[in-house]
Amino acid sequence: MTTVLSEKKHITVICTGGILAANSLSFVGPLAEQSLEDYHVNKAFISCKGVHMERGISESNELQARMKRKMVGMAEEVYLLADYSKFDVQAFMMIGGWNQIHHLITDSQTPAEYVQMLQRKFINVIQLPES
Repeated sequence: MTTVLSEKKHITVICTGGILAANSLSFVGPLAEQSLEDYHVNKAFISCKGVHMERGISESNELQARMKRKMVGMAEEVYLLADYSKFDVQAFMMIGGWNQIHHLITDSQTPAEYVQMLQRKFINVIQLPES
C-alpha cells in the first residue's frame, strides 16, 4: 500500500514509528501515539472490530484501539469503515461513541434498521453496492 501511495502526486505518506503490528501492518504503541500529537487531519478513515448501537465502536486489541482513538480526536471528519459482520459486536476495547463519527462506509448487507438508526444520529451512511 505504501508504495502505491508514494506514486501519487498529491499524497504524502507519513509513518509514525513505534511497534509494527504484523497482522495489520500498522504502527502502535506509545511512540506511535506520541508522534500523532503534532498532526491535524481533515479526514480520518478507521476500521473496527465491533459496532454496537448503544456502546459505540470497539477494537479487539488495546494498542490498536488507542491509536484509533487518537486519530478520531485529531480529525475534522471521521469515516468509519465497517461491513455488516461488525454490527451487534462488542469487542474488548472501546474506540469511541457515535457522537465522534461523521460517516459510515458499509456494505449493502447492513440491515436497513441499523442504517436508519445511524442516520437519526446524524451520521452520513454510505452503502456500497455488492461487487
